[in-house]
Amino acid sequence: MKLFWGKVTFILALIMIMTGSGFAKKLTLNDCIDLALKNRASIIRAQGSEQLAKASQRSALGAFLPNLSVSYNYSKGRETSISPPYSVATGYEPSIDTFVV
Repeated sequence: MKLFWGKVTFILALIMIMTGSGFAKKLTLNDCIDLALKNRASIIRAQGSEQLAKASQRSALGAFLPNLSVSYNYSKGRETSISPPYSVATGYEPSIDTFVV
C-alpha cells in the first residue's frame, strides 16, 4: 500500500512540475539584463548619484549668474478736514463765570 501511495505522489509531483513550467514566462537575455539593471541596489545608487551631480552642477552655474530683484509698492491716501460750511451754535458761552460766596 505504501508503494502505491508513493507512486501516486511521485506522479502528481511530476505532473505539477511539468504543467507549472508551461505557464512560466520565458526571458530573453535582454529581459534578464533589464531586470538586473532595475533591481540591483548599486546601480540604483549610482543613478541617484548621477542625478544629484546634475542638480549640483546646475546650482553651481546659478551661483555665477547675476541676480535680479524687483519690488513695487503703491499706496494712495486721502486727507480730509472736517469743517462745517456754517457756524453751529452750541448753547454754551465761551467765558467762565465765577461767583464768590
